[in-house]
Amino acid sequence: AGVDFLLVADADRLAAPELAAIVAAARSAGRPVHAEVRRDTDVAPALAAGVDGLMGFGNGTGDAWPAAAVEQLRARAARGAAVPWTAGLSGLTNFEWLRANREPLDDPAWAEGLPPIVAQDVRASLANPAAITWFELAATRRPSVGARLKGAREAGARLLVGSDAGVPGHVPSRATWQEIEALVVEGGVPPLEAIATATSGAAAFLGVQHETGTLSAGKYADVIAVRGDPLRHVATLGAVEIVIRRGQRFR
Repeated sequence: AGVDFLLVADADRLAAPELAAIVAAARSAGRPVHAEVRRDTDVAPALAAGVDGLMGFGNGTGDAWPAAAVEQLRARAARGAAVPWTAGLSGLTNFEWLRANREPLDDPAWAEGLPPIVAQDVRASLANPAAITWFELAATRRPSVGARLKGAREAGARLLVGSDAGVPGHVPSRATWQEIEALVVEGGVPPLEAIATATSGAAAFLGVQHETGTLSAGKYADVIAVRGDPLRHVATLGAVEIVIRRGQRFR
């Protein structure tokens, strides 16, 4: 039907032959297949079935991933095929902060570029962040985010940036840079490496590295300039001064 990739949910609730059949169907159609990590127990069976990558960060409240998941990650890395993993965790980390501190929503910058009717709808949906119950076990999951990120990375996972924009309190204007910030602050990823996961790493994973992802001759001129040095203070990625898309300046 023309889909770009398949995403499998609830891998831990499917039998091994079912997962194998899904992966085989994707392969026969020439499409990649990924697994959504809703629960920590999704990782091992999905990787054992041969999925291409992972999206999501599970529901664990402890610092460590299950031993079976770590074993699968290390086995892939040893074969030179590190598993791409788009954690999408900054919604969790920032939503908890937003529920206690509404100040970021007082800054009109979050609504820039949104049609007024959309901005009004988003603002109304966040009128009472403390009453929103979105992230499962948010309060107990939050403290272990850093250790889990480091554990996945040490096991050989190749972290990528996906903003997860659209979940409660995670508006598009803030989502991507906050995901990069989470990798740096929570996971200890060097700022330059974290930025690369959102640019060259993401482009390579999507198979469009010949078009974008780096500032190179022959590629689309997609550039932002920020006020400050994000290699020292990664949050300055949120202070965008210039936006160039395919050679055309929009800001």
